[in-house]
Amino acid sequence: MSLRLRRASRDPLGSLPREMAAAPIGRRHEARAGRFFQHVTLSDERLGLIGFTVSLPDPVPITRLPLVVVLGGLHTGETNLHHVDPGGDNALIGYDWPLPTPFPKGLGALTQIPSLRRQALSVPGQVGAMLRWLTTQPWSDSQRISVVGFSLGAIATPAVNRVAQREGVAIGWTVLAYGGVGLAALVEGDRRIRPPWIRPLLGAGATLLLRPLEPAEHLPHLAGHFLIIGATRDTIVERRTSARLEELTPEPKTVIYTAGDHIGTGRDRQVLLEEAIAATRQWLVAEGAVNPVEP
Repeated sequence: MSLRLRRASRDPLGSLPREMAAAPIGRRHEARAGRFFQHVTLSDERLGLIGFTVSLPDPVPITRLPLVVVLGGLHTGETNLHHVDPGGDNALIGYDWPLPTPFPKGLGALTQIPSLRRQALSVPGQVGAMLRWLTTQPWSDSQRISVVGFSLGAIATPAVNRVAQREGVAIGWTVLAYGGVGLAALVEGDRRIRPPWIRPLLGAGATLLLRPLEPAEHLPHLAGHFLIIGATRDTIVERRTSARLEELTPEPKTVIYTAGDHIGTGRDRQVLLEEAIAATRQWLVAEGAVNPVEP
């Protein structure tokens, strides 16, 4: 086999950085609105600083709590958790993306490719390290772990889950909402990127530099139960990319579509968000992945 063929067939999982020895270096607590919040920072020599927010019932019950990791858009973990409350007798975890906010676009993104690549490739390892820490906590139920990926989070989730599997963390339930596969196609189909002529260049760069994160490379290797949520009139994720995601996601899987545009866009963005969260919660409860939220 030629060197070129060996490289082409290499599993991208090996290109994603692994945790060395992530350890907590900071923790802040606060109680409000019937929930107990922990703001945690881990540090790992290879993965850098890993920040996340844990939302627990207050008081924390004696029984172990299902874990629900929320990977939303480029916001803080705490901000993303606001959209999924109330949490009931479950531990909700919001991950702090290491990527800059707002995310650079156009020519600005081209100049920052090296640093953005390092930060992006660290995401699966960071979430894996976070999950390993979570499973050591006295209130966590390591047999009921769910990952909920929305938009950008849905694109990263397949690599996140596979790294978690590599590290011995079993994710039983996964939500892939408003995502797709094919990094180039995802970038080229995003109409928010201006000017339009830059999209093919950015798409080619994403494919070249971020291949270890390509959802299509990881989906066939995953285990568990899956919920896929799409939009009937998505102007950001083209139908061909979301259809491919549906095809590659293993069984058992449930596929539903919400009316309207991509989550977080358009005039009815709040309605779309509430509908997607309600569908996610209903599926997780029906699957036995989480405890139901009392009205």
